[in-house]
Amino acid sequence: MPETIGYARPKMVRRVLSKEMERKLKSAVDRLKLGQDFRQKEREDSWRSSVEQYLGQNAWKGYSPEDTTADLVNINVSFSTINTLVPFVADEDPSFIVEPDSEDADEMSAAVLETFINRLWRSHKIRGKRALADATFDHLVLGDGWLKVGYEIVDLPTYNEVGDIIGEGRVKIAEFSVSRVSPWDMWVDPHADG
Repeated sequence: MPETIGYARPKMVRRVLSKEMERKLKSAVDRLKLGQDFRQKEREDSWRSSVEQYLGQNAWKGYSPEDTTADLVNINVSFSTINTLVPFVADEDPSFIVEPDSEDADEMSAAVLETFINRLWRSHKIRGKRALADATFDHLVLGDGWLKVGYEIVDLPTYNEVGDIIGEGRVKIAEFSVSRVSPWDMWVDPHADG
C-alpha cells in the first residue's frame, strides 16, 4: 500500500493516508483483483465453451471409442437456433417507452422524448440495428451482450437560403451514436447479480 498520495516533488506537501483510507484502498484493490481473476478463470472459460458449442467443436468431448453402445450424432443446435433468432431480434424496430419519473418531468416531455428515441433508433446514420444485431449475437452465444449509446455536442455553422455561411453564428446539435462493446473488453464484477 502506498503511504502517501500526491506528487513526489520535494516542495509539495505529502499527505499520509489514514488507516480508514488505507483499508478502503486495500478493499478496492482486492475487489478489482478478485474481479480480474473471476473474469479470467470462470467467465472466460464459460465463454470459450459457448463459442466452441456454437462452432460445433465440442461435440465429441467425453466420448469414449470403447463404448460400443454409443450412437454418434452431432447436431449443432446452438448454431441454427442463434442464427435464426438474431435477425428476428435485430430487424424488428424496438419500441421505447418513456415515463416521467421526477417532479419536474411531465407527460408531454416524456411523449416527445419517446417519439424522438423511437425515430432516432431507425436512423441509418447511427447504425443502431447493426450494433443491436452484433450485441444480440454476443448475448445468445456468450450470455452477455452490451451496447454503448452516447452523444456528442457539435457546433455547426449557420447558413442562409443560398447556402452561404452567415456571420459568426453557430448551432449546437447533438450527434448520437450506438456501438457494440465486445464482452471480452468488459470487466465483470464477480458480485454482480444482473
